[in-house]
Amino acid sequence: MGYEPIKQETKELYLKIWINYSVGHLSIEQLAKLLQCSHDTIVNAIQWAAENRIQFKSGILAEAAKEALESRVRELKNDLVRIKEATPVNWNAVIGVNRVIKENEELLWKLEAVIPDRSFITINTTQVNQLAGARDAAMEVLNEEDRLELAGRLRQIIQKSENAKCVD
Repeated sequence: MGYEPIKQETKELYLKIWINYSVGHLSIEQLAKLLQCSHDTIVNAIQWAAENRIQFKSGILAEAAKEALESRVRELKNDLVRIKEATPVNWNAVIGVNRVIKENEELLWKLEAVIPDRSFITINTTQVNQLAGARDAAMEVLNEEDRLELAGRLRQIIQKSENAKCVD
């Protein structure tokens, strides 16, 4: 048995790495650059997630796969733009990339049909800490009038989201 991550954030990172590797078809080097991790971390994540994927709920896997496919479609569209800007234009490459984009978008649509509720948002403790830090930084910089305006906007956003939940 290999390394077992203790923190939930590490498990989420490992799952994200594994999904991007298996569904997004990114190489280990691309993942290391994208997620700013070491090569060893990527290898450990792929091995751990492949051995322990049964402990993840299908919704988590579907969301991670959807995220990986969205990233892949964005990269393919960027590649398509670069190919079209080249002179002379390689039309065979344009046709091939368009076909791959279409296939990935179809798979993405299928995944979106599987994911039941897109309005449900989950955040982890790291994101909560980042949000609290941003709030504290904003409060230090803002004067009293700006603070009240910011608080009012946040209340409006929260009320809109609560009203949307009641409608569903």
